[in-house]
Amino acid sequence: MQEYKKYLKSLTLKDSTIKNYIWHVDKFLKWLDNQKISKSIVNEYFDYLLKKYNSVNTINLRLKIINNYLKFNNQPEHFNLLSNEDTNIQILTDSELAEFLDKASKKSNLISIRDKALLELLYYSGLKVGQIIQLKINQIDYKKRNNTK
Repeated sequence: MQEYKKYLKSLTLKDSTIKNYIWHVDKFLKWLDNQKISKSIVNEYFDYLLKKYNSVNTINLRLKIINNYLKFNNQPEHFNLLSNEDTNIQILTDSELAEFLDKASKKSNLISIRDKALLELLYYSGLKVGQIIQLKINQIDYKKRNNTK
């Protein structure tokens, strides 16, 4: 940790910023509990942060600091940040959504069924494509269903 602290000082960061970085990295390392950093560990920590904090900014701050630490240690793993940017969102009506989803399943083959399932997952979960690609079947909760209608 001393080498990392020296590195942060070489970036001419404020002492309070360095202290904050060290504090967050220390929390991460305590959570890690001597486990080797791997893709699955990175995903577990990401899930842990999502459950623990509601604020996108809080989560992103932690992820940026940990990414900086991982980069310093030449780790190939890193965290993808959450997006909180305002976008021009267009909400589909029920009939537009049904038409959109039906287009994906015009043919009755496995590829069309897969495409429709992916589109529904994108639409109803709000996940990004990159997040869906990393999604594992054990991360899906089949019991907890929240109906928003």
